[in-house]
Amino acid sequence: MGRTGTFSLKTALEILGFGPCYHMFDIIEEPQRIEQWSPLVRGEGSVDFGEVFDGYRATVDWPGCYYWRAILRRFPAAKVVLTTRNPDTWYRSMVELVHVAERTGYELAAVLGSRRTSAAQTWQHMQRLDRFITELIWDGAFDGRFGDPEHAKAVFERHNESVCRSAPAGQLLIFTVTDGWGPLCEFLGVDIPDTPFPRLNDVESYRAKVHEIFTR
Repeated sequence: MGRTGTFSLKTALEILGFGPCYHMFDIIEEPQRIEQWSPLVRGEGSVDFGEVFDGYRATVDWPGCYYWRAILRRFPAAKVVLTTRNPDTWYRSMVELVHVAERTGYELAAVLGSRRTSAAQTWQHMQRLDRFITELIWDGAFDGRFGDPEHAKAVFERHNESVCRSAPAGQLLIFTVTDGWGPLCEFLGVDIPDTPFPRLNDVESYRAKVHEIFTR
């Protein structure tokens, strides 16, 4: 799930040659991608993952983490990397992200309010994205109860347990980003690169990336 070092893992996979790696940022940047996921998110049908991931070699974070079983059925030889984190620190980090997202929205409103061009289109994009995230994450994965810490942490732990229980033997790596290159490279069958493992602050990366997308 998000807030377990997924942006660091995305960057690491791309360094190792398993990129591009799909991330929620791809949807933020290209809102038309929402339509590819909407039938699945709304329970109205399936999606063509061959089309969704055309040109990609990996996926991390939302929405892929939520539908990992369906993705694995489509790509049965794929390897699964479960990034883990202490549930308490994970929840605090998620709450921080919510606050940062709200603050970023206010900042963008101030920036866009001073512009005469494309502001309406940008706000449409942001509202569309907000609806998608609400349907997928807050009302979907967390049943509208993310504000209850114990419920949210239980959802997080059930997800991890489900991956551990259901992923095919030999195709699963349980990984924390503090493990560095060694376990990841061994699992993927590649050499350790001559560069430090990426240690990225997801909250700051999120904030900077969203600003870049909406104010370019």
